[in-house]
Amino acid sequence: MEIVGIDIGGANIKAASTCGFVHSEPFPMWSRYDNLSEALGDVLRQAPPTEYLAVTITGELADCFETKDAGISHILNSLDQSDPRTARVYCTNGSWKTPDEARADSSLVAASNWHALARFTTALDAAFDESAIVLDIGSTTVDVVPTVNGQPVFDGATDVDRLENKSLVYAGIQRTPVCSIVNTLPFKSRNAPIAREVFATTEDAFVILGDLPEDAGNMDTADGKPRTKSASKDRLARMICACPSEVTDEDAKLMSESIAESLASLIAQSINHQQSHHEVDTLLCTGHGGFLLPRIQEKLDTPINVSSLASCLTSEQLRCAPALAVATLLQQHFVAKSIT
Repeated sequence: MEIVGIDIGGANIKAASTCGFVHSEPFPMWSRYDNLSEALGDVLRQAPPTEYLAVTITGELADCFETKDAGISHILNSLDQSDPRTARVYCTNGSWKTPDEARADSSLVAASNWHALARFTTALDAAFDESAIVLDIGSTTVDVVPTVNGQPVFDGATDVDRLENKSLVYAGIQRTPVCSIVNTLPFKSRNAPIAREVFATTEDAFVILGDLPEDAGNMDTADGKPRTKSASKDRLARMICACPSEVTDEDAKLMSESIAESLASLIAQSINHQQSHHEVDTLLCTGHGGFLLPRIQEKLDTPINVSSLASCLTSEQLRCAPALAVATLLQQHFVAKSIT
């Protein structure tokens, strides 16, 4: 039985099926929440027809919603209006709720994709022993989830808890403001203090370094100008209050290296924390920020075996892995029920 999964986030909508369909598109929840039903419909009309839809939600944190409960209700109401399939919503205890049940008690539904992804990833990769850290490097956040026997191990499942226990790093390879992860940037043989302004994001650094592709048609940047190396260089120049003409390509590259190293350090700190608190011997990497792995490994206190799901998933599936995870887990749920 084919099932479609959908991951409804605060910045992207991602969908994937158990038979190969995959699709991702940007959706800024904070500014377009009134158009969510239309956007979900556009995505799901491209998906294969199925009876069931597996759902995971992270967009409830968007600041357009007064509360997380309000966010969950709005997202599920929009989903109801956009697609006729029978939806099941994933919970952070591994169970499933109907949309009505999820609206009535959203405590286990909010920000549930990390839990599904950790279970899915450890089942997918047979290379790990009995324990692993699932590392999902995304555009906005990074999940660093310890697992034992394929199950996530955690002290608290809310975003607040996870920030505290370092299983959630609220920084990523695209949307994170540069001013939130560095204090200075190298410039002309000195360290220049930065402006505390959203002049540039981490995406600019990785475009300049060639880790992310240029896209002249993409204007979802700090200044609304194209995602190109030239425009990214200009945005980085403003981070040190310089005129873009003062910053050379080499200057921009050195700045970008510094930003990449700072982000890698943040992620490594969380991995080090998990290694010090859990007996884990393998790092399973997913998400579309795998290019950061070499930098991260250099900063780990203890060496760890590294396995990337790029060996068994396409780049599109890696980006949409939480959607694929809930689709697969719901499929397994129904198979288990039919056996029992």
